[in-house]
Amino acid sequence: MSNRVEKPKSKSTEKRHSRAAFIRSFGFEVSPCFRCLGKRPCLAVEGGDSCAHCCYLGRSCDSSFVPMSSLDRITEELKRLERQEELAEEALIAQQKRHEELLAQQKAERDEALARLMRLRKLRRLLRARGVEMVNRGLNAEEMEEADRREEEERQAELARVSREEAQLLRDVQSMSGVEWSSLNADLAFAGLDPLASMGGASSSSS
Repeated sequence: MSNRVEKPKSKSTEKRHSRAAFIRSFGFEVSPCFRCLGKRPCLAVEGGDSCAHCCYLGRSCDSSFVPMSSLDRITEELKRLERQEELAEEALIAQQKRHEELLAQQKAERDEALARLMRLRKLRRLLRARGVEMVNRGLNAEEMEEADRREEEERQAELARVSREEAQLLRDVQSMSGVEWSSLNADLAFAGLDPLASMGGASSSSS
């Protein structure tokens, strides 16, 4: 049998212990304080300033008194927000990828259209140069034909003039009487006429 005599508890101690017992019975788990962390559930009541264990010891409590259920809800909410953030980031990355693919496609289409435009412009310049060349060739041919035609007309006009002068000369010869034929032959030869033909014509007309 122990000879140890228990020291009677003071009223303040009894009140603390009674309060601690009440907290253990009706309290809820909160974020743990330093003394409860990793050792026991940290229990407190709403509006309290100490957990059950710190109240029992009569020590100050550094708990935030946030209910663990609230912490669980906050944790779940944080996880949900993190998941939504990941989904939003994945959607943004996918949208950025589609945007880059669209830009690449638009660039390829723009480059193709530009190359087609350059080919059409080059073809148009070639066709224009060819058309100008053909027109110039056509104009040169027409000018040559026109020059040949004018030359032929001038030649025909000169032949007609010579023929008229020859005919007039023959008529003048035929109308002459007592003409010096030697000098006439020289004049006809100088004019490019045949003296014998002229004389023959004159003789036939005289007879």
